[in-house]
Amino acid sequence: MSEFKILQGSQLSNLGPLLEKYREGQNKFGEMIIGPFWVNLVVEKISGGDEKALALMEHGQVEGFVIYKTGKKSVISSMVYVDRLESRQALLSDLIFHLRDMHSPKSIVFGDPIPDMDIEYQKRIFLSAGFKILERYKMEFSAGYNVKEVERPPGFTFKKYSKNLDRKIVKLDQRAYRDHPDEPIFEALADAGSSPPSLRIVHSDSSFFEKSLSSFAFSGADLAGAVYCTHVGSELWISNLVVDPHFRGKGLGKYLLFKVLRGMKSSAYRRCVLLVSADNYTALQMYKKFRFKLKRNRFNFVYHTGQGVKSH
Repeated sequence: MSEFKILQGSQLSNLGPLLEKYREGQNKFGEMIIGPFWVNLVVEKISGGDEKALALMEHGQVEGFVIYKTGKKSVISSMVYVDRLESRQALLSDLIFHLRDMHSPKSIVFGDPIPDMDIEYQKRIFLSAGFKILERYKMEFSAGYNVKEVERPPGFTFKKYSKNLDRKIVKLDQRAYRDHPDEPIFEALADAGSSPPSLRIVHSDSSFFEKSLSSFAFSGADLAGAVYCTHVGSELWISNLVVDPHFRGKGLGKYLLFKVLRGMKSSAYRRCVLLVSADNYTALQMYKKFRFKLKRNRFNFVYHTGQGVKSH
């Protein structure tokens, strides 16, 4: 007989075998997501912090889990996985509905879906539980491509990261993601007590944050835009590229992207990777003009408080 159990602290070590399967699935079907919102939620090592796990147990063994953290109004899930292959859909459905019912009426955000499970099955389960699907594309630029020169937009100066920029970075994110498809994710992260995504990146050490290729654009004293680069081995990631709405339409985003790709030429990186919202047509067209290629789709699942949902 299956039962639900909340694990936290040292109890999270019980997830060890399934965490390894999750990583194996990621290695086979796609890298750990390191995009702008999930960089601070990827669980490489369970340290017994403020994360909890909703575990589905049978005969003392964990058959599925959701790792999550809660805020006053929101729940952020960084990882979900189910094992037992012959009934994975049923197990996932049980976990999703149980977590939703536990925390109703809070908003709930799920990151990447299960890496080695059919995405269409997962989408149907989340939709039946009242979730909205946010689709984004993974795009890739090969270091072998030439980069056409882009004219520097007038009126801007460019700086590297320093700690005295932290307050401006937070305010830029707040302005840039207002009315954006990812706004509910941003709000949920803040509510659950996670560091703002861009701050989490710049506060990382050099094994993750690529300071030399990240850049901050100023118009006078105002932070007008920024590009945040991270890296995994020989792969460079543009984890975030944001422009203040007041400064859009001036070629700033295009120039920030150009600066990264030009700087990449003198580095050892073989390719540059990014994630972009499927609804962000302007950004999609810009990346395609720079010869970024679509590689695969990625998904987030967002349940908003107040949406009509079906009972399980």
